[in-house]
Amino acid sequence: MLLSNSPRAGWRLAAIAAVSALVMAGCGSTTDQAVSSSDPAAPAASPSAPDAAAPAAAGPAAVAPAAAVKTAAASTTKTDAKATTPKTSSGKSVSSSSKSTTSASTSSSSTKSSGGASTKSEALPVCTTSGPPVTIGQVGTFSGLVGANFAGATKTAYVWVDYMNAHGGLGCHPIRFVQVDDQSNPALSQAGVERLVEKEGAVAIFAAFVPLDIAGFQAGLNKEKIAAIGGDQAAPEWLSNAYMYPVGGTSRAAIAGSVKQASEIGKKKIAVLYCVEASPCGSNFNNTIIKDGFAKKFGMDVVYSGAVSITQPDYTAQCENAKNAGADTIAWGLDRAGLQRAAKSCAKLNYFPTLPLIALQGSFDPSDLNIRKSGAFLSSPTFPYLLDSTPALAQFHDAMKKYAPNGAIDTSASLVWSAGMMLARVVDSMGAAAQGKPLTKDDILKATGNISNETLGGLIPATSYKAVGPQAENPCYFGIQFSPDGTFAAPKGLKPSCIL
Repeated sequence: MLLSNSPRAGWRLAAIAAVSALVMAGCGSTTDQAVSSSDPAAPAASPSAPDAAAPAAAGPAAVAPAAAVKTAAASTTKTDAKATTPKTSSGKSVSSSSKSTTSASTSSSSTKSSGGASTKSEALPVCTTSGPPVTIGQVGTFSGLVGANFAGATKTAYVWVDYMNAHGGLGCHPIRFVQVDDQSNPALSQAGVERLVEKEGAVAIFAAFVPLDIAGFQAGLNKEKIAAIGGDQAAPEWLSNAYMYPVGGTSRAAIAGSVKQASEIGKKKIAVLYCVEASPCGSNFNNTIIKDGFAKKFGMDVVYSGAVSITQPDYTAQCENAKNAGADTIAWGLDRAGLQRAAKSCAKLNYFPTLPLIALQGSFDPSDLNIRKSGAFLSSPTFPYLLDSTPALAQFHDAMKKYAPNGAIDTSASLVWSAGMMLARVVDSMGAAAQGKPLTKDDILKATGNISNETLGGLIPATSYKAVGPQAENPCYFGIQFSPDGTFAAPKGLKPSCIL
């Protein structure tokens, strides 16, 4: 049985299977697993092209793990951008057999902050020598209905790899990157982890986006004993699995933080509608806001609650119940498409309650007039992507402009970039001696224990790790406000707030 060895997985499987089937049936997906890679020794595709929603297979044809799925013929989307060749601090190419390529659109070495000042990018460690290449993997839902919520995640992973390789690599090791689209299928998620370790030689996984297939993903981690650093961080497994390392704030902060922001503008009565499909939008919403008492803690009364489905075409009945109960705020545990349908349903009743959202819902269409009229709050586990006022933020924006000038910049992009920078900090903590030797997954696991009160230059709330988890909850977040004029703002800037 490939799905999971998690004791909590069983109750989720039927719901996850239903959602996965809907995603695959509705979007024409197959049960194949799309695998793509970026190899510093040879030019490879990376999704920096304006029309790339997910990477195309590079080099050999994408092959799915035989134990889980049949062979995939190819990825379903195309891209025309190139991976960069890693360079040392002296500017010399690491590999003489391949040429460095960059996007035609480049950015300057500094960027204007929101206050108008110019800031230079934060310096990376100087590489005096180049070590052997290192393979890093990513597993996530990057296609179908669920994958549409993570528009910024697929490209940003390649942007981070390109940026790091252009600056010496990961701890002076050229990065070979392999990205796996598990199509929201737990079996493919587990098989993807196994493939990355057993066939690709990956030493770490970063920026995993597996909100509905977390059971399979963690089963793969448990089998392979490999660190997964950062990602969506929406499910409770991020705080119960020994090999998962959340970067910045964790799931309760992402939910309760948005409720707290609503209370700070005077909202007093909240309705909680949570999905039945999976814990990130289901039990997490219900447990955090109601069972754990955060609504009450922030001075809000829960006047109505109930279960909904992300597949419902209409939510008018729930809107009417919430309106009749006097709710001035609704926490919808839905994906971005469901959120927009819910806002439309409430608008039919001339009802525009404030919307507290988790970060992964932040990719909704900002031109949606119903959400505009309601207004919304997001709590991001990592930096507010709209800011560019510090050296660490300048790195992110400069890299996005250079390697993905038309790429989506949203909360998922912030999560991916922060995960990559945390992985870089873990490797850097090994010291200069690690630069010349091959890195192993055991090296990464051991070095995570070196991370203490790390903020990545202000990108994340202070974070510390044990070498092998589970990790402690980080109750802090960065607040983002969506206003009726269709703009996002970070009222407190890079000052994190906390729910505990």
